[in-house]
Amino acid sequence: MWGGNSEDDAASPSGSSSVSRAELNFKEKQRMLKLNVTIDNLRKDLDAAGISSKMNKQSILDNTVHYIAMLQNDVVIAKQKAEFSKRAAPTNSPSQAPFERYFELSSTPKLIITTDIEFVRANHAFRILSGYTEEALRQKETLLACLSTDTSRVQNMVRNAINSKEPVRSVVENAFATTRSRNFVIFTAIVAGLDGGAVDSIEIVVTPLAR
Repeated sequence: MWGGNSEDDAASPSGSSSVSRAELNFKEKQRMLKLNVTIDNLRKDLDAAGISSKMNKQSILDNTVHYIAMLQNDVVIAKQKAEFSKRAAPTNSPSQAPFERYFELSSTPKLIITTDIEFVRANHAFRILSGYTEEALRQKETLLACLSTDTSRVQNMVRNAINSKEPVRSVVENAFATTRSRNFVIFTAIVAGLDGGAVDSIEIVVTPLAR
């Protein structure tokens, strides 16, 4: 009597294994397709925001992380606008002190300029990033180079921030003391008083883009 396996029995494990591999391959292809679509959508969103990325996933993901961080800063900026409005009060006001410390010790590079693009102050993080002291930044040529190598672009961003009283975002090339680099910047108009009065100054936040 024949005690071996039939052809169907012998083929069954192999056939089942092939089907399983085919299903796994199909699912993996579907997963990669969805991932590629998501990353491509992120790239398009970054392009729309003025942030160009290299055509690789890591660059797109890195720049997305930085962009999200900048959007999160909007909440902080809104609070800062209210704080800066207190500048119309006497400079010896006790309420100034906490904000002054926050500005100076913030890990995000920031500086404040007048509506005529004159230097007011820069925090420690910006002085480190730019390589310039506050005294050096008072030189108009140095200040403009730190804001953007394209002077007309700086003027347009300041004008737009004043007119809209909304954060104005862009990616610019900055010429710092020892290097040139592309960075994400936000220009925000600071309004004097709490009643939406005239723009008092402009705060600029700088975030280095992923290299």
